[in-house]
Order: sequence, then C-alpha cells, then structure tokens
Amino acid sequence: MGSTQMRFQETPAEAGLRRLQYLADVAAGPSGSLLGNLSNRPDGVPVLSPQDLGDGPYGVRENELRRVPWADYQKLGRFTLQEDDLVLVRQGSIGRLALVTAKQSGWLYGSSCLRVRPNQELVSAPFLAYYLSHPPVQKSLLERALPGTVPSLNTQVLNEFPVAVPPLKRQLQIVGTMTALEDSIAAQHAIVERLKSLRPAVLDELMRKPQQHAYRNG
Repeated sequence: MGSTQMRFQETPAEAGLRRLQYLADVAAGPSGSLLGNLSNRPDGVPVLSPQDLGDGPYGVRENELRRVPWADYQKLGRFTLQEDDLVLVRQGSIGRLALVTAKQSGWLYGSSCLRVRPNQELVSAPFLAYYLSHPPVQKSLLERALPGTVPSLNTQVLNEFPVAVPPLKRQLQIVGTMTALEDSIAAQHAIVERLKSLRPAVLDELMRKPQQHAYRNG
C-alpha cells in the first residue's frame, strides 16, 4: 500500500492487526437536510459537531453546543449516541475524536462526524480512543483519507482501517496507565495555571516593597 502501509515498530508482539469493522460498528452522521432546525437554542437535544470534539485527550467541549428541537428527535433516533461510543471528525480536522460519557448518552452526532460503537468483548472503548488518538495512527488515518479540497473519511475507509489489538486484559492495563498519566498532566497544568494567576499579584507585591525583595549580589 505504499506510504499508507501501517507501521507499528513499538506494537507489542501479542497485538494483532484487525480491521475496525471486526471490532466495532461504524455509522455515518445524518444528512444536512435532517438537521435543518439545528441552532444555538438553549433547549433541545445536543448535536456533536467537529468543533465540539477534542477537549483533553478525547473529551467534549460543551460551551458552544448546538441543539435540535425535541420534536425532531424521533426522526433522528438512529443517530443517538450511547456511553462509550466514539465520535470522529470525518471532514477537515480528521483525527479529532471524543469518547461519549454517561452524561452525553442520548445526544446526537452531526453530518461531519462518524460514530464508532466498539464491541467491548473485543476492544475497550477507552483503549480504542487512546489508540486512534496516537499520532502515528492519526498520520496513517490521514493518509487514507479521500482526496479533495477538504480531506474526508467515510464508513468504508474507517471500517478497513487496521487496529493493533492486544488481549483485553492488556488493553485495560494500558488504559489504566494512560489515565494516570493524563491525571498527572492535568494536575501539573492546574499548578501552572495557578502560578500564572499569581504572577500579577507577586509583581505588585515586589513593586510595593522593592528594598525588602531586591536581589542582592554576594
């Protein structure tokens, strides 16, 4: 396959490559005509779009969600999300994704997204989210995108995408390690942001008491 050939030099020996279609159900989003009433209304059913994906490793930004009226929900029922579904951008910013939480279960996904529903007897949803977020994997995914003014994915491309799948027990160990790492990163970011917020106050204090805090040589 030339430049699109997957390369996993670091993949554990027990991890075999399997096409995603054998691990999960992949579905495209609704046509734009079904989302004609999508807007920034304060009530209704949230619809995940590309701009909502990518808060943290695979979270959702909820500050600018758009919604459809409850009256439209029935005709959009087959696009309802469940906990542990993955939502991927299929046009433009390919590679951005989110892992659906219990809070987001029952929401919908939009036209520019694909939904991946893992068979969790075969693959852990968080593991698959970490895997598809891995830079070498995202590079390979982009290489397989359909050419055009805006690169895009469809269900066929994603179904045929190879996934390195270690045993389920090993997947859960990987998820545990990665989650602990993400927690440590978040804690360090919180410390950095706290120090940044203190910087103006520290400077004010130093300016008020220049002699007390002056740097002295020797």
